[in-house]
Amino acid sequence: SALAAWRDAGGIAVGNAIGSNIANIGLVLGATALIRPLRVDSRIIRRELPLMFAAMFLVLALIRDERLSRPDGLILALAMTAVIVWLLRLSRGTPEADLLVSEIERELPVGMSTARALVWLVLGLALMLGGSHVLVRGAVGIATALGVSDLVIGLTIVAVGTSLPELAASVMSALKGEAEMAIGNIIGSNIFNSLAVLALPGLIRPATLDPAVLGRDFPIMLLFSLVLLLGARGFRGRPGRLCRSDGSLLLTGFIAYQLFLYYDAGSL
Repeated sequence: SALAAWRDAGGIAVGNAIGSNIANIGLVLGATALIRPLRVDSRIIRRELPLMFAAMFLVLALIRDERLSRPDGLILALAMTAVIVWLLRLSRGTPEADLLVSEIERELPVGMSTARALVWLVLGLALMLGGSHVLVRGAVGIATALGVSDLVIGLTIVAVGTSLPELAASVMSALKGEAEMAIGNIIGSNIFNSLAVLALPGLIRPATLDPAVLGRDFPIMLLFSLVLLLGARGFRGRPGRLCRSDGSLLLTGFIAYQLFLYYDAGSL
């Protein structure tokens, strides 16, 4: 998103954040729940779901004027900082018996030195930045060739591409029986997309938003988030569980949304 904003492709930056939130729930959780139903027992997840909605409604309040300005970006960045500080403080009081805590501890690497961890961190960051540069250039080229807006490309190709790591992580977590991590991965990612990722285009290059962001894409994001909330807190008599029918509903809705964007863009 930062690279897209720097290249004056603000639509890709905004579409990436909102589209990734939609893809995380519709594609990632939908596909994961189809593979294995996800049960939600963690107190952490039940606490952070309202935080995800709070982040989304803060974004909505800031972009009601269809602009993403530098003050908006600064507010979102400060909100992200506050969320991180709050979560760090809460983590100290989280019981070790919490399922999400135990699942994360099982995945922590054992015996890795700080020096080796820093090498992997720097290498991964360099590869990610290089890949992001190529992704943005390719996305802009596709948008130009098809004659569609960069917002649509951000909501489709870029959003799905940047959600693939969440898909891999969530599917692997589900296959290992770590449902809490699969869902916590998505909630954390959506909070980060709403606050940190959307802050970047506002801070780097303020822009006027496409009216479709508020009239079409934001309501879709809230609708998918509501389905997740109902499932995690109890949906159709099943307490804290995303079953295969829920996964089918989410995945079908995501495919329908992508098809609508495709036809609406006049690509055929």
